[in-house]
Amino acid sequence: MAYQIEKEIKCPLASRDENISKRNIHWRRPPVGFVTINTDGSYKNGYSACGGLIRDHRGHFVKGFLRNLGTGNALLAELCGILFGCQMARDMRLTHVILETDSTHVVNMINNRFTSIFYLQPLLHEVISLIHLPSWTIHVNHIHREANSCVDALAFKGHDVGFTHVLLDSIPAYISTLLDKDLRGACSSIVVS
Repeated sequence: MAYQIEKEIKCPLASRDENISKRNIHWRRPPVGFVTINTDGSYKNGYSACGGLIRDHRGHFVKGFLRNLGTGNALLAELCGILFGCQMARDMRLTHVILETDSTHVVNMINNRFTSIFYLQPLLHEVISLIHLPSWTIHVNHIHREANSCVDALAFKGHDVGFTHVLLDSIPAYISTLLDKDLRGACSSIVVS
């Protein structure tokens, strides 16, 4: 699984519905020999941006990116983030990859190899072509937004960079605390029913 459930406790709302509980989750390092690519898209006032980062099996930052996509929507931003993350991994010759995104819709599009949204079809086809390169082992997983906060910040920052693709070779100050939180295994809580 893309996240680890630390424990399950009853939520204060449980008095109304006994099926509601709270789970603590956190970002999880990939196994030795793998890297994790986390990606996210952002949509604000009719404009899209995306961001992503690659981390090694120790959880250390390898490389990142952010990009302003101009006009668009959330699905376009999510799919572009995945495409750019895969392209970056390919260019770095990383062959054992766990790809994580917080968009279940996009994970389903990739796993089903289909979208009925016509303008996303070429982009989806390009992602699928990359994911199925013969030399790659790649797993596409959903991760809860609360465990994907580093790239959420990158994607949001993407709105501010103009129409350019920014590659990050070092950790930007605005995500260093979030990366440290992930390295320490700090949990975030989500309510589930």
